[in-house]
Amino acid sequence: MNTIDFGNLEGRYTSTYGFVGQNELEKQAEITFGKDWEAEFDDEQIQELCDFICEGRYLVYGIETSDDEDIVVREVDNWEEFIRISKDLECARIENERLRSELDAKNVC
Repeated sequence: MNTIDFGNLEGRYTSTYGFVGQNELEKQAEITFGKDWEAEFDDEQIQELCDFICEGRYLVYGIETSDDEDIVVREVDNWEEFIRISKDLECARIENERLRSELDAKNVC
């Protein structure tokens, strides 16, 4: 899972340009979209950038509003809990593999 710490990206935005500028993601936008990228399909581009930074952490969607800030970036509910549980599961998987190897080594003799 890709994880780069850029702080919290939650908020409302007018376009991909606004999202990139406000969060100082110019370098990541160039890496993701190319050097002379242009904003189009804002929801999709912002989601792609969010996933580049931390896959699965943010949801991006448009809302109906009279305000120009009609793109919402929201952190997935219970994200920190999800990460903690994922790490615990990985530790358990590694310990399980170690114990299986020990058991296999004892059964071979």
